[in-house]
Amino acid sequence: MYGRNRPAGAAGLHLRKVFASVLILQVLTFPFCILSAEPGMQTDKDTNAELDKDKSTPEDPELLQARIKARSTLNYFWKKLDNPESNEESFMIKVRIKDSHGVEDFWCARIKRQESRIECTIANEPQTVKSVTFGQIISLDESQIVDWMYRKNGFIHGNFSMRVLIERMPEEKAEFYRSMLADIDSESSKEQ
Repeated sequence: MYGRNRPAGAAGLHLRKVFASVLILQVLTFPFCILSAEPGMQTDKDTNAELDKDKSTPEDPELLQARIKARSTLNYFWKKLDNPESNEESFMIKVRIKDSHGVEDFWCARIKRQESRIECTIANEPQTVKSVTFGQIISLDESQIVDWMYRKNGFIHGNFSMRVLIERMPEEKAEFYRSMLADIDSESSKEQ
């Protein structure tokens, strides 16, 4: 199911640039994931991937609602991806991958979709799952998608999981991340 193709040369450099915003989120949220763990939540002191990995328990109602919102607006995302405006870029999907080592959510870019086939490139280093690697092109089923995002005029649209996690951060850090997000109220009428 998962290919072993890795981007090389200029394509690899471009891929790493596309993922820069994910890396920024990883580095800046690492202290939050260690300091604010709730009972029943996992912490991973060896990773900065708080916003790339869903560390919630399956019963986390807020993150479950974020996944439901992302899934219910996925058609809106596909329309944007298929016909982006000149000020829209950095289209990514968050996919859930399971293997014998566990379950992990990954941001993926360079999305290609034809009929029911979806291919994308893993945008962060695995911490639990061993069946994929950073930069690997994978094929997936749409049911594996748990979130989506893109930038318009520099602001992040979608990324419903990040919107939940922001509310669990110290206020100064949360305000920084809020400044990167598009207003969800203006989005929600279009995304239904």
